[in-house]
Amino acid sequence: MKSSDISQHVSSLVLALEAWWALLRASVVIRIPFGRQMILRRAMNTGTMTRPARQEDSAELVITKAVCQSARFHPKVMTCLEQSLATVWMHRRRGLPSRLEVGCRREGSQLFFHAWVAGPRILDLAAEEDFFGAFAPVSYQSIVPA
Repeated sequence: MKSSDISQHVSSLVLALEAWWALLRASVVIRIPFGRQMILRRAMNTGTMTRPARQEDSAELVITKAVCQSARFHPKVMTCLEQSLATVWMHRRRGLPSRLEVGCRREGSQLFFHAWVAGPRILDLAAEEDFFGAFAPVSYQSIVPA
C-alpha cells in the first residue's frame, strides 16, 4: 500500500469514529430533558454556531456517509433525529453551514415525524423528505430569555 492510501484509510477511520461518538452523544442528548430544547433549537438555526467554511463541498457527502455507516455499528438503532443531529454537529465542527429540519405528515389519524439536514440532497432517502412539511425555522436569539 502507498502511504497516501494508508493516510486515506486512517482519516476515514477517524471520521467514522467521530461519527460513532456523535451518534452516541445525540442519542443521549435527545433523551435528557434538561437542555434538550436549547440543543435542538441551536441545531435548527443557522446562526453564530456556523464557522466560515474551510473545506470543499464534497466534505458534506463524506460526513453523511460516515454517519450512515457508523449508525449501522451501534448497538441501538439510530433514528433520523439522532443521525441528523450528529451530521449537523460534524458539519458545524468543520465550518460547513448546516441546519436541522424537522417535519410532519398526516396519514389518516396518525402523525409521522421526520428529521433531516437542510441543504443539498445527499441521502437516498431525500425523496422521502418531500412528503413531510417542515416546521418553520426558529430564531435562537428570539427564544433566549434576557
